[in-house]
Amino acid sequence: EWPKTPTGLPSTSGTTASVVVIRGARMYVAHVGDSAVVVGERDEDSDVRLKALEVTRDHKPEVPEERERIERLGGSVMKKSGVNRVVWKRPRLTHNGPVRRSTVIDQIPFLAVARALGDLWSYDFYSGEFVVSPEPDTAVVTLDPTRHRYVILGSDGLWNMMSPKDTVNMCYSHDKMVGPRGQSCAARLGRTALVFWKQRMLRADNMTVLVLALQERGGAPLPMHQDEVVLDLAAGARNGPYPGSPPASGCKDRQNSWLKGQPTEEEEEEEAMFFEEEEDICGDGHNEDWTCLEW
Repeated sequence: EWPKTPTGLPSTSGTTASVVVIRGARMYVAHVGDSAVVVGERDEDSDVRLKALEVTRDHKPEVPEERERIERLGGSVMKKSGVNRVVWKRPRLTHNGPVRRSTVIDQIPFLAVARALGDLWSYDFYSGEFVVSPEPDTAVVTLDPTRHRYVILGSDGLWNMMSPKDTVNMCYSHDKMVGPRGQSCAARLGRTALVFWKQRMLRADNMTVLVLALQERGGAPLPMHQDEVVLDLAAGARNGPYPGSPPASGCKDRQNSWLKGQPTEEEEEEEAMFFEEEEDICGDGHNEDWTCLEW
């Protein structure tokens, strides 16, 4: 059942993943691989720069715990062009029929991450586990919009070219200088990383960037750029379609009410249900002064 590529060979495409779920002041984080989550925090010693808090740690084959786990499961790590990679033990491509003890096995330094989703080639039949583990690391972060300004999610195409400190401060300066019709923070990060790839004459890696800008309740409103949307987690998602999105079938009334700034009866019912749920969840464990998160 292993999917095949157009060449007829087994597909070797897995994916890294970084996920955040925000409920109230809590941000739940899960990740596998070298996609990363970074939080930009106000620096008490500076009014013009932010500190970068690295919420996730890359799952790289050279990390001692990861290498020990890989070798314990029957895998191995080798260097190729100066990069540590998990070895793919693959029967030689000229081989036909079942794999036997006499089958020639090629050891190919293959993947530069120790954990990912969907890397079926790494399954070890002796241990019954995937050498490239799909098991995520998880964490819970309490967000404080009086200190925290940005949450940046990005794949390694971004982080291989830009440091966490540079990314959060580029967003910080971007919001100060770029007007409402300008490009978004995420687009600027992605395009800047592509420039660095080109300057270093490297083939650009795949890149995904998502920026959440946190706004303090009662603070100065954040500038809105192209392809950005505001979401008030305290009031529920009553924003209507994203800018530029065509209305879905049967949603004309909802779109018109959003454009006029007035909720439909359906939206009012949804909002009432949202508040009932939030009262049960937030309770005394959350900061009562922390009532709104916007990005």
